[in-house]
Amino acid sequence: VRYRDPKYTSGYIFPAKRLKGVQEPPRILKPQDFDQMNRDNGNQWKPRTSFAPTNKVGSLGEAGHRMV
Repeated sequence: VRYRDPKYTSGYIFPAKRLKGVQEPPRILKPQDFDQMNRDNGNQWKPRTSFAPTNKVGSLGEAGHRMV
């Protein structure tokens, strides 16, 4: 395989375009007005730290708390 690096001028600006058929990922940041909407709910909101939704919650038993 022969490959040649493309040559660009020093001031070349690479275009940033959205590709066709792109789907937006789900929002992972907390909405600005979420606290106001969820005051009666005890603020059950948890941030998503990845693209995959997770429902796993870690916990320690009594022995684990004694070790910590």
